[in-house]
Amino acid sequence: MTWQILDKPRTLRIIGAVKANGLGNLFDPATTEARVRTLPFYRNIKLYRLTNYATLPAFSLFYLGDDENYTYLDGGFEGIRFYNTEQNLILNKETVLPYLDFYFIFVAMDAGEIGILGARDQYHILEEFPSETEVKFDAERNLFMIKIPLYFDGSLMIGSIEITSEGVVTITDTKMSMQAQGRQALYETTTDY
Repeated sequence: MTWQILDKPRTLRIIGAVKANGLGNLFDPATTEARVRTLPFYRNIKLYRLTNYATLPAFSLFYLGDDENYTYLDGGFEGIRFYNTEQNLILNKETVLPYLDFYFIFVAMDAGEIGILGARDQYHILEEFPSETEVKFDAERNLFMIKIPLYFDGSLMIGSIEITSEGVVTITDTKMSMQAQGRQALYETTTDY
């Protein structure tokens, strides 16, 4: 999954659509770049990023959309819930971890900052999931149960998480992880001073 830069006509169409929602005045067509990325857990919905290069520093806003309608990802779950219908959301053992990472990036949690440990691309999307991750599907309850190393409000933890078929994420338990601490140190070690 990579980001694709959109041409000017599509960029103008997106800016026009988000102006109708009240945030388009932040983006001037001459200084804005639009990018799109497919998401493996959605059938018809993509992630869009509008970047305004006229300001210092440049800033980006992210949207979910279907190429006609766009919803600003403002840190709440409602914008995501709108698209989490049976026709759009695909949760299975291959897509549930990318969905969880997406959720942690774009939904502000009451518990504080939460993220999955691992190497990320320049837009903070996880490139590879930790090998210690366990994913199970509970057919009786119709939800996924995941155990995964997390960065949880300043600490390295092993998180137990449930994700319903509607995409609702619940952290059911966290435990301190000494193994995750050693692993994280490997990611941050550098010889450049």
